[in-house]
Amino acid sequence: MISPSYCFFGIDFECKFKMRIMKNLFISLLLILFMYSFSLGQSHWGIKGGLFSQSLAEDEFLFELVPNFDRIKLDLDEAEYGFQLGLLYHFQLGNTFFFQPEILFNSSNFEYNLESFQNGNVDDLILNETYRFIDFPLQIGLSPHPFQFGVGVVPQIFIDSDSELSQINGIQQSFNDATYAWTASAGLDI
Repeated sequence: MISPSYCFFGIDFECKFKMRIMKNLFISLLLILFMYSFSLGQSHWGIKGGLFSQSLAEDEFLFELVPNFDRIKLDLDEAEYGFQLGLLYHFQLGNTFFFQPEILFNSSNFEYNLESFQNGNVDDLILNETYRFIDFPLQIGLSPHPFQFGVGVVPQIFIDSDSELSQINGIQQSFNDATYAWTASAGLDI
């Protein structure tokens, strides 16, 4: 999933055109599949919710070119559990295949230990960050009764965050507007 990165006085430009094309393609595909599976009567809506844990690629970050500081060391102290909540639509295509798009809101929280080194003094702070995303998991798979096996892609769009790290002069968050991950699933229908 997304791991935050920080830049100093940098500007991160992202192309919105690709996101618009992906959104239009996604909506068109959902409408076509909805009409197809609805005509077969083998589809259903569902609510999905749960807890998850997320990790960062690095546990420790060291910044040396921060204004008013000799350097800053940022350690991931704790990645707390996040939650997700959303809707899914399960399209059964014949007796063997399925397609399942979902839309999920998720939120996660991280706690950092910040050590700042300024003029020979060391200060320790505990700072929190909360991230909010919308995920659009798309799975295709096999469903030989009573089992289900699926694989897919999970586009993730960054919504916003609340960060105590922004209190530090010269530190800004820099996120990709969208990222992608892969997913796999196995299930048993009862």
